[in-house]
Amino acid sequence: MRIGVPKEIKNREFRVGLTPESVSVLCKLGHTIYIEKNLGSDIGFTDEHYLSVGAKICDTPNSIYENAELIVKVKEPLPSEYTYLNEKAYSLYLFSSRREFTKYSKFNSYRMQRYCL
Repeated sequence: MRIGVPKEIKNREFRVGLTPESVSVLCKLGHTIYIEKNLGSDIGFTDEHYLSVGAKICDTPNSIYENAELIVKVKEPLPSEYTYLNEKAYSLYLFSSRREFTKYSKFNSYRMQRYCL
């Protein structure tokens, strides 16, 4: 499976969808992982960490969404990210109670999974 991990853009959100350790496990299982450039730079994970375990680095979030079959994020997509979402990829993120997101009719047809932690 092609898995994409875009950088979180929500203010003061520094967590990442996948750590280098998680990427290593998934790559060993045969998955291809696309990581947005500087994904974990704010928390000490460099692009080199991700490259060394098999990830592919993408320069833009658009290239992540275009290549991936599964998108892994920490937080729900923000309005500026809505244009990236498409019907060919599943998206996995933490639960959102934001009304404009959960009521946004475009997402009714998208394969989105929310998890509350």
